[in-house]
Amino acid sequence: MVAYRLLTLLLLVLQFDSIAQTTNTVILDSTEIDRLRQQITTHGEVQQLHDSVANLAELYRTAAPRPLSVLHYEGLLETNPDRIDTQKSLADIDKLISYIYASYRQGSQYYASQIKRFVLAWSDTYQPTGNTINENKFCPLFFELLSVSRLL
Repeated sequence: MVAYRLLTLLLLVLQFDSIAQTTNTVILDSTEIDRLRQQITTHGEVQQLHDSVANLAELYRTAAPRPLSVLHYEGLLETNPDRIDTQKSLADIDKLISYIYASYRQGSQYYASQIKRFVLAWSDTYQPTGNTINENKFCPLFFELLSVSRLL
């Protein structure tokens, strides 16, 4: 039951919409991952919920990172072309979160390499400005790095 609740929480956190950038990320420790894996294999409902998350990660299999050197977000109208482009690029964060959640079923070098590839692309390209409104979008990247260390 605990693993079922954890997966339900993960799915609630992992809600995508047109502006993306999920900033709530749930990282499980090894004991919680083991319990979740057991629930996935023994309970059909839990497996179906997890499979829906894994399917998202699979959709992103061929995705390439879209890093920017500057975010154009704060104070711009939603119809501003620079803000629209920024939102498209920040969808990378959602892709990475999908990789983390999909990896909970079975650790995968594939997920680790994808996470690493996206994080490095952003860290090599982005120039920090200190704008907390814009840069809070990067918080999940730190969780992705934590997740990668678990998979390596």
